[in-house]
Amino acid sequence: NGQADSAKVLLLEMSQKYPENAMIWFELSRCTEHLGLSNPRDMEKSIEASLSYINKANKIEEGNAKYLYYKAKFQTLEFYMNLKMGGGDEGVKLVDIEETYLQVFQLDASYDQNKITLIEFFGGLPAEMGGDISKAEKYAQELEKEDLVLGAKAREILMPEDADYEAFWKGIIEKAPDNADAIQALGRVYLF
Repeated sequence: NGQADSAKVLLLEMSQKYPENAMIWFELSRCTEHLGLSNPRDMEKSIEASLSYINKANKIEEGNAKYLYYKAKFQTLEFYMNLKMGGGDEGVKLVDIEETYLQVFQLDASYDQNKITLIEFFGGLPAEMGGDISKAEKYAQELEKEDLVLGAKAREILMPEDADYEAFWKGIIEKAPDNADAIQALGRVYLF
């Protein structure tokens, strides 16, 4: 109910009392994230703390896709921050993100839409920063086999800047005329 500070105090107490309860560590991670978002100066510390809490949850419940996905989310945030600050170890961090996402995908296929994140990274970054167009292509092809519109979103990321995006999305809408995501994508093309 908006009292994240009080919630964090309660969750820290609960984590001491029930250190083997993964849900407490997960909620502590979420709460710490929200507190960090409200104070940008502490964002980096907040991400580090949130990641340490979600790592504890993952250690307790190794096969929980939800917890692993949350870990990948923080690894992705760290990666973006590292890119902005020029940390120099982007390639290593990207490998870690990919490993976590692959574990998530193996546990629960419903998270496959997050392959888009990997496609953006591998397809958009230069090789010296971890980019790998062959990996991006592999994930795009997987999504194209799974879902028409999700696959189209993946393919769009890899299309050259001068491609005919309007014709591309019109072709997808012809195949899936009632798909709101495809119609929204065409609208975004018109907007740009």
